[in-house]
Amino acid sequence: MVKVPDTEPAVFGCLQNYLFTGKVYAGLDAPDYSILLGVWKLATDLRISDVRIAVLDAMSERRLQTNCIPGRPLLLQAWKQTEENSGLRLMLTSWAAEHSKLLFLSHLFFKKKNSAVEPFVTGYYEIITIFSK
Repeated sequence: MVKVPDTEPAVFGCLQNYLFTGKVYAGLDAPDYSILLGVWKLATDLRISDVRIAVLDAMSERRLQTNCIPGRPLLLQAWKQTEENSGLRLMLTSWAAEHSKLLFLSHLFFKKKNSAVEPFVTGYYEIITIFSK
């Protein structure tokens, strides 16, 4: 018997769904990034590498569905809770870098018209700085 007392029911449900169907989630909409991060951590703890690959696929699907990447707090949490060269860390780092570049370019383009973008540019720049260490 394996006990996972600190695991949210939604996270365990995704793992269970994978074990029965080969997909991390049922239905059309991918779970929130926070749940998928939890599934990644649980799969890492249980040493189920196939689930980790499925989580990367689910996160990519979520990005396509929402046209959004995880927010700064979740990116930092993922950074702290994953191994140095893990697929999740590498994927999220590339997403944050791409997003920062787009924010920076839009900031330059709209600099005179709208400075509301600046806090986002600064925040994602901080993440890229942390990721590059």
